[in-house]
Amino acid sequence: MIIALQRQLLTQFGGFTIHATSQGRWQSREGRVYQEEVVIYEVAVPEDQIALLLDIVVRLGWQLGQRAMYFDAPPPSVSIIDLPVAHEATGGKRDEPRQRKATRRRGKKNRPTG
Repeated sequence: MIIALQRQLLTQFGGFTIHATSQGRWQSREGRVYQEEVVIYEVAVPEDQIALLLDIVVRLGWQLGQRAMYFDAPPPSVSIIDLPVAHEATGGKRDEPRQRKATRRRGKKNRPTG
């Protein structure tokens, strides 16, 4: 189920971020307090696709047998910045071998005493 979710997020929205698992608590309208492990998926979506993401979250909640799902959709403010490849920006080549450092080992007779 989780693999299918990840594939769908990748296909529909181009990517996602999974934040570290943590513990959460929430209180139902009836007053019952629930404590559970929380996994946060962050997905950057255009405003016109928020309803699609909400639908995915609702269906996942049903499949997992959840009583509620937390969904946050702040105003879109995400930009993907395409960066030049490192060697284009610096003029270097990625496949150039590193210059080796020369080291000399001192024998016992050359060690400082102390």
